[in-house]
Parts: sequence; C-alpha cells; structure tokens
Amino acid sequence: GGARCGAPRIRLFPKTGHLLLSGGLDGKCKVWSLETKQVMRTYIGHTAAVRDVAFHSSGNTFLSASFDRFIRLWNTETGEVVNTFTNRRVPYVVK
Repeated sequence: GGARCGAPRIRLFPKTGHLLLSGGLDGKCKVWSLETKQVMRTYIGHTAAVRDVAFHSSGNTFLSASFDRFIRLWNTETGEVVNTFTNRRVPYVVK
C-alpha cells in the first residue's frame, strides 16, 4: 500500500528513463520497470527510512541516503553495496 507520513523519493534512470528508482520508509531501495510497473530489484542495506536516492549519470550505480546516518553506493545491476559513507549525521540529499 502507499506511503504514509512522507512520500518515497523517486528518480528516473538517466537518459532513457525506462527505470524508476525509489527509496522507502522501510529502508529498502527498489528499481521498477516503467513498462511493466513491476519491481525488478530490491536493495536491502539500510536500517531506517531512506531519505533520498540518486542515480550516477551512467545508471550503473546509485546512492541512497538514510535516517540510519549512512550513505550507500550500490551497483544497480548486482545489488551489491560498493561503498558506505557516514559523517554520523543524517544526510539530507545525495548529489
């Protein structure tokens, strides 16, 4: 069901826009196919709600910022966490 108390962050895949990246209150990031409206992959790595998500310009990786105070760099294809960053504060946006 839909997001209560705060909308999820949504970003379109660079250039082609055929995929949608979302970050949710459950701490999960998801990549959706716009054609089928199905979740293609779920990325689990945050312990708190995701505040923001952003694709790299290539689309091969994306960043997610969470209330758990971590920013994670993900491999879009494999779902692996490539890197994790923290400054011990809640990150607001990732660019």
